[in-house]
Amino acid sequence: MTKIAGTLLITASNELVLHRRDNKPFIASPGKLSLFGGHMERDESPKEAAIRELQEEISLNVGQLSLEHVVDFSKDGKDYFMFKAIVPTTDFEVYEGIGSEVYTVEEALARDDLASAARTTITKMLEGEN
Repeated sequence: MTKIAGTLLITASNELVLHRRDNKPFIASPGKLSLFGGHMERDESPKEAAIRELQEEISLNVGQLSLEHVVDFSKDGKDYFMFKAIVPTTDFEVYEGIGSEVYTVEEALARDDLASAARTTITKMLEGEN
């Protein structure tokens, strides 16, 4: 089964920084809002994969971020390992996809273009806070 590691970036004011994916038909969730992340390499732990993916996808100093595990789940034939991290700024470059967009939790969950795995992660994160 395909394994995916992802990270939900959160601002100090509790807004979500989501990744706008490329609109290419051969990728998962084309054109949708998603988390930063991707496929795990064969010998990586989920956290190692999440860190590597962030380093590949954004210009922030990933070594200064503290990743916290949120949830693991299986969906659509894939195993997901999801983390969250507080980011010091939303002013960073995105190297893959179209860019990043910032939303409140409520705004993100109300969007029709939120990728399914991102929606599941955000919902599970909220359930864990209650």
